[in-house]
Amino acid sequence: MNTNKISFLSKIVICNFLFAFLFISGMYAQSCNAELSVEKNRNSKSADEDGAVYDMVLTNTSNAVANYTISIKELAESCSNSNVAYRTSEANVSLDVAINGKKMATQNNKNSLSNNASKAFANNDKISVKPGQSYNFKVKVTVPKGTPSKRWSCIQVEAKSPSCKGKAASTVLKVFVPDPTEG
Repeated sequence: MNTNKISFLSKIVICNFLFAFLFISGMYAQSCNAELSVEKNRNSKSADEDGAVYDMVLTNTSNAVANYTISIKELAESCSNSNVAYRTSEANVSLDVAINGKKMATQNNKNSLSNNASKAFANNDKISVKPGQSYNFKVKVTVPKGTPSKRWSCIQVEAKSPSCKGKAASTVLKVFVPDPTEG
């Protein structure tokens, strides 16, 4: 009987220890949820000589403070689809991009991205966002001189936290370069 009591007490202690461990781990576990969007869902714009400005909102939907790094990637895939007004089969063009006034990318020599190519640029500034809070920033896209008109540029904006391996919040900006002679 004495051994049964010790065995029973050991089981209770072990169960309590496991429960406490799981409870504390759950409390401190980093949730990697974030949302990145364009204000008023205005992802598609035309960029004239003054460029196009996108008002971005990064919202930390996790339960802990998170640090983010913003990066952009010019996509080779066409943004010219049935959901946009101007359709073209031409290759995307490479445009200049700035985040909060900090230049991120410059045009490449060809002014267009091949079907297999894409370019990525990272802003090394760390942004700290509290749980449930948002960080607003601007992405300005300008058209370098000599860029072919009546073409698209698809730019993926991504907010990544080092504590969330492989998971990131992102959205795609669709920029149309109109013909400046057509007013």
